[in-house]
Amino acid sequence: MRSLTSILLITLLISSAAITGCSSDGSKNKAENKSTEKTEPVKPQTKLSFENEGIKTVYEDYINLKNVLVKSDPKEAQSVASALQTSLTTAGNSKGADLAGKIASATELSAQRAEFNALSAEVESTIRSGKIAEGKIYKQYCPMANDGNGGYWLSGESEIRNPYYGDDMLECGEVKEEIQ
Repeated sequence: MRSLTSILLITLLISSAAITGCSSDGSKNKAENKSTEKTEPVKPQTKLSFENEGIKTVYEDYINLKNVLVKSDPKEAQSVASALQTSLTTAGNSKGADLAGKIASATELSAQRAEFNALSAEVESTIRSGKIAEGKIYKQYCPMANDGNGGYWLSGESEIRNPYYGDDMLECGEVKEEIQ
């Protein structure tokens, strides 16, 4: 009985830590710049350039979509996802283009965000197939996204702007990798 109580207590503590790690007040990664609105994207910390213009276009379209999801604007997300679908098609990533197309055709923000993790993996694959000439990309992660299964995204800055939750948990997440 004591063993069962200990296991339950440990499970409760771990669950509590996961929930408070990305609380809705964004306490994990407080923004330094209070002069801008919370959902406004921050400027990239490093200059970023690619050797391949097609991959540069994919990255820029993807970042535009990420920023629109941060702002929680499903209408604009449709338009931006459509541009990303075109650039992914041009870059030869049909699976990524299909995912961007699903976001472009979805009218609900929750449906758009549901496809974003898989889309992020496809965009990452496209970016890694080329070469970054200068700068770095931050691969970020939120453990609370996708019903607690977690979700990744790419960013031009290390500061967290969570596309899965917008203002609800804007700063929930962490940098998992720097892609150079």
